[in-house]
Amino acid sequence: MRTSAADSTLPPPGTRITGAYAGPALPKIVVGAGVGGALRTASGAHHFRFIGIEFAPTPGAFVYSLIELGAGETSAAALPHDLIFDRCFIHGDPTVGGRRGIAMNSAATAVIDSALWGFTEVGADAQAIASWSGTGPFKIVNNYLEASGENVMFGGDGPSILNLVPADIEVRGNYFFKPLTWKVGDPSYAGVAWTVKNLFELKNAQRVLLDGNIFEHNWVGDQHGAAILFTVRNQTGSSPWAIVADVTFTHNIVRHATGGIEILGRDYLFLSQQAQRLLIQNNLFDDIGGAQWAGADRTGRLFQLSNGAADVIIDHNTAFQTENPLVASETTATIQPDTGFSFTNTITPNGPAGVTGPGTWGNAILTLNLYAPGAVFVRNAPAGGAAATYPSDNFFPASLDLVGFLNLAGGDYHLAPSSPYKNTATDGRDLGADIDALTAATASALSGVSSATPSLAVTPQITTDFGSVSVGASADRSFTVTNTGGAALTGTVASATPFSIVSGGAFTLSPGTSQTVVARFSPPAAGSFANTVLFNSNASTAARSVTGSGAAAADTTPPVISSVTVSSLTATTATITWTTNEPADAQAEYGLTTAYGSSTPRDATLVTTHAASLSGLTAGTLYHYRVMSRDAAGNLAATSDLTVTTPSTGDVTPPLVGLTTPASGATVSGTVPISANASDNTGVVGVQVMLDGVPLAAEVTAVPYAVSWNTTTATSGSHTLTAVARDGAGNRTTSAAVSVTVSNAAPDTTPPVISSVTAGSITSSGATIIWTTDEAADSVVEYGRTVSYGSATPLDANRVTMHTVTLNGLAAGALHHYRVKSSDAAGNQTQSADFTFTTLTTAAVPTDPSPPQDPGTPPPTTATSTQGGSGTASGGGGSSGGGSGFESGGGFSPPSQSSGSAPGGTAPAEGAGVASGGPVAPGPGPASTWTAAVPAQRQSVVWSSLVNVTSNGSSLRKISGCDGCADAGAVSQQQIISGDGYLEFTASETSSVRLIGWRSGRPGANRNEIQFAIRLRSGGVAQVRELGLTRTTTTYVRGDVFRIAVVAGTVRYYKNGRLLYISGLAPAYPLTVGTALISRGATVTNVIISGRFSKGTAMPLDSVGSAVSWSDNRFDGFEGVQRAV
Repeated sequence: MRTSAADSTLPPPGTRITGAYAGPALPKIVVGAGVGGALRTASGAHHFRFIGIEFAPTPGAFVYSLIELGAGETSAAALPHDLIFDRCFIHGDPTVGGRRGIAMNSAATAVIDSALWGFTEVGADAQAIASWSGTGPFKIVNNYLEASGENVMFGGDGPSILNLVPADIEVRGNYFFKPLTWKVGDPSYAGVAWTVKNLFELKNAQRVLLDGNIFEHNWVGDQHGAAILFTVRNQTGSSPWAIVADVTFTHNIVRHATGGIEILGRDYLFLSQQAQRLLIQNNLFDDIGGAQWAGADRTGRLFQLSNGAADVIIDHNTAFQTENPLVASETTATIQPDTGFSFTNTITPNGPAGVTGPGTWGNAILTLNLYAPGAVFVRNAPAGGAAATYPSDNFFPASLDLVGFLNLAGGDYHLAPSSPYKNTATDGRDLGADIDALTAATASALSGVSSATPSLAVTPQITTDFGSVSVGASADRSFTVTNTGGAALTGTVASATPFSIVSGGAFTLSPGTSQTVVARFSPPAAGSFANTVLFNSNASTAARSVTGSGAAAADTTPPVISSVTVSSLTATTATITWTTNEPADAQAEYGLTTAYGSSTPRDATLVTTHAASLSGLTAGTLYHYRVMSRDAAGNLAATSDLTVTTPSTGDVTPPLVGLTTPASGATVSGTVPISANASDNTGVVGVQVMLDGVPLAAEVTAVPYAVSWNTTTATSGSHTLTAVARDGAGNRTTSAAVSVTVSNAAPDTTPPVISSVTAGSITSSGATIIWTTDEAADSVVEYGRTVSYGSATPLDANRVTMHTVTLNGLAAGALHHYRVKSSDAAGNQTQSADFTFTTLTTAAVPTDPSPPQDPGTPPPTTATSTQGGSGTASGGGGSSGGGSGFESGGGFSPPSQSSGSAPGGTAPAEGAGVASGGPVAPGPGPASTWTAAVPAQRQSVVWSSLVNVTSNGSSLRKISGCDGCADAGAVSQQQIISGDGYLEFTASETSSVRLIGWRSGRPGANRNEIQFAIRLRSGGVAQVRELGLTRTTTTYVRGDVFRIAVVAGTVRYYKNGRLLYISGLAPAYPLTVGTALISRGATVTNVIISGRFSKGTAMPLDSVGSAVSWSDNRFDGFEGVQRAV
């Protein structure tokens, strides 16, 4: 799909488009607000290329994702793929901005030579490109990328596909930029404080190349101002496989920013994998933390490493920053060391403390030993540093002026020929970045116009012969790919069976560099083979002929002999039978000793069933024998020594023998008994049980003839059991065979995984501990004043996945340690790390102030009748107005109010609110704590009308539906008919959006709305919401307990016993509990309803109306900041 204008109206391929091309040359695809993207994909859509097209919102429209690739597919096979955006102009509205340019949740997608700008938002993260549920590979090359949040980000939300990690990502030659018109305080500031975070971020990605990019302008906004983040995040707690790994950051320029690069080894909120194998090499960091970018505690910090990453290599960089070059940090109480860390060949100011961390201020040796034991730190030049605080083999110029740059003031950071640091790096090159390679790689990043071209050269140029290779074996040969041009060369190498490429199959080469490609020949059969190895690149293609021949593999494996049996035994003869796994000949050796001395004639017939006759034997004599078979290749197999005793001439009657257990055809497992019956005219002297022709146990010489068989020592599948009985005369009989099937399941040895450990409902003498496990398990909490604990709760043997244990009898105002334990049904036990909480100091319970005057318009006297009104309250606070969703968005006037605006209520006076931490001032009126009203009944909520959620007791979790839509929830079966009552719930996490409150069941009213609600938002923000309007806002943490109470006809809102808000609206009975879970994975935990129920019991749901429905209200966003519904 492309513009109909002539090619001459567009920039040539390889040249970036700009907004100047907008107009007749670029056809435009536009979209209004609230109707999805201008371009959306069906599942599996593939092979589309868009050339020279403008994608934009209609004027004044805010669009969440202008281009939506992927629609929440749950398998990689269903993703859209092979999509290319070439020389496209993609932008938000210049006034209101837009959330995202491209939501790249797809496979095999490229964005090249394009311009993406104007993606801005207040209160949420905006991106030019974001991918969280696409597999890759992704190519982002030669683009202008502008956004207020993260210009480009991978991760940031839970993927809809199990174990998905975006991978094979190429980011080259781009210009990442934030205009200073967005920066508060800058002379050019345009007046809108957009949400500003980073220029590039990885939260869940692997195999990433960032090369030749320019990252410019980043400052303290909604984060610390670091330009680049490699911070692994299991964003919603649903993707413990999240990882940042195999990242190459080379030949980039990062300039005019508050901070450089921050690396987080592990997520500290949810379980994640460890960040690992990060290479940061040959980069320039310029003006990091200068006066224009100051404003945070990390201003001017070059590198920060937290929570123990693995194999981070920082090498050959040149930096100019105002704070420390390297700071170690931890978000947990226990240090998680960085392993395999290397910092070499880098020039940077020492800053106020150099290489430092908490507890090791200003001492690089102590810092590295504590936070990165075994680290390599050599051949660096921290200007202004002190040698006594650093490891040996480093350089310490007194200032940057003494480094010997060619033109420090003019920005030429080559080392002058007279510099003492020429050719002193560990590789014999100059210290600092390779400025020539850096300049070449970034030459076109600003302009998007490349004047240099790559060139492909492949050696050898003649046919490569692999020679003769045995079938089943392989041989390797090498080619060398060289970039002989002046621009970056990229490409792939491929061949066809029986030839393949085993290494070097993809290459990205700077000018003048080479790469080895290894091809392999694996002949499937004897004969000659020929093919080509094809080299494809952005410069040209090349083909090289390859040949080889396959030779039949020599047979060196002897036959396998089994089921050796003696039959037809007489006083003077015996017949020996056996089988082999391949055709072979047959022969037996026998005699009175293991030297044998006699042998049967060799039967040269190649068969798999064999027999040999022994003759000339003496009655009543023990003979040794062994059997031998040789296959067609001459490989000989022989058994170990065996014996047979000929019967005496007086007794030639063999015994009778048969297996009695197990039954033929039985399936067995574990240890099973095997028994046999045997008899003989002169007496049985022994019974030998055989498994597949081999003795299973020692011969049994007395009744009962029984042995035990541990079936776990045998392979699962079919096996044959027999019993061999013998008498004193040497007569032997083999029983009829019994076939059984062995089936043993592997034991469960995997313990449960504990997560989301939280202490809540903390009082002066108690607390409630909450955690989750990935499988049903029991519950125990150990606790005490030290890490030795000393106390433990009784074992709760109920196996659940959501655990709640209450601690009592604790000391007031004291720090308590605790850890949790859980064991699954197989007895596998696990325990958490140590956690702490501090009990409250003992204090008198305050009383409630007199509610202030309701600021709303008083209703007329006639509104007190029970007929209700036709209120007009709707929308407000960013909510969508009206509708029938669970979210409180519109509604009806309650019985105490006639038509008109919904009245407001009152929050506690300044100084008495939760935010200020003080109690509500004492005074007359209803109580300000929730202990005042004592309802007749208190019950756990029983849920009904469940949609897109699962329940566990009185708790809910959203498991399906749209992430960001009010399309999930449930309502209580119980309802309060009249009088006082309350609902209560616990906040068990702070990473999702959900809402819970009272729904009115009054006949004729819209029962699908929640009129009195508390909405919990990600990031720890809680709001009191009534009829779609936000009444007051506070904060919350995991474990906080909220209550919405009806006391003397007034609705009151509490957190942890503290009054938040007194409503100016009267409730209409009956009341039921309603919920709306917005985010995927959102939870509502431990919901309690208390009040006076009809006839002393909960009423059935059908007495209050039909089941709940939802409107498709949507939000989207990252980092816990959403556009609220």
